[in-house]
Amino acid sequence: MIIVPMRPAEILISVSPFSKVAKFCIIYMQTIRRSEEAHRRLMRCFFERGQSYMALRQYHLCVEALKEGLNVAPAYATKELYEFIRRHS
Repeated sequence: MIIVPMRPAEILISVSPFSKVAKFCIIYMQTIRRSEEAHRRLMRCFFERGQSYMALRQYHLCVEALKEGLNVAPAYATKELYEFIRRHS
């Protein structure tokens, strides 16, 4: 697995409460709206907190942002995470 520029989020996930991780991801997405990695991280955070419905909603926001901004579909990793969350909801 290759980890890309989200190192601050990686650190936050391991040591911080959910709210700090979520705030970081939201700010990151506002700065770089099409950041699929930030969407995935937020999906994981919601899922781990038992908020599957929010994780699935985040996926749909990601799909919308990618379509509007780049006219592309989500990456395989994002689709795979979505399916995992759907199956385990």
